[in-house]
Amino acid sequence: MSGSIAENTTSGTNPKYNSLKYKISSLKSKISNMPLLEIGDPAPWFSIAASNNPLFHFSIAGGRRVVLFFFASAAFEQIQAILKSFQELSGEFKTLQVPLFGVSVDAADKEQNRATIIAPSFIFFWDFDKKVSQQ
Repeated sequence: MSGSIAENTTSGTNPKYNSLKYKISSLKSKISNMPLLEIGDPAPWFSIAASNNPLFHFSIAGGRRVVLFFFASAAFEQIQAILKSFQELSGEFKTLQVPLFGVSVDAADKEQNRATIIAPSFIFFWDFDKKVSQQ
C-alpha cells in the first residue's frame, strides 16, 4: 500500500491556511511507510476518469492550491481514517478554496462507491492502470 499527499501552494500568512497546513502535517504523520510528496511539490498533469466527470483534465487546477492524495484502495482501514480526517476538515478546505482530489487504483472503490461514501467532498480519480500513480 502506498499513499502520498501533495499540496500545490505558495507560502502565505493566512492564519486559517497555517492552521490547515499544521493539520495536514498531522495527517501525514499518521501515514507510515508511504512515500510522500512534500507541500509545494508540483503535481503531474493528466486526464483521467473521475467521480464527477468521465474525463477530468487535471490541468484546470494548475496554479491553485490543491490537495492530491494518492492511495491504493479505500478498503484499507488506514486510508479510510485519513479520508475521514480530510472529510472532517472539508469545510476549512472549502473556505480556503482548496479542492480535495484522491487517486485510487482499486476498481472496487468505484464499483462499491467506497471512497465517495467516506469522503464526499473529494473528487476521486480512477487510476486502475496506474499510469497517473506511477508518474
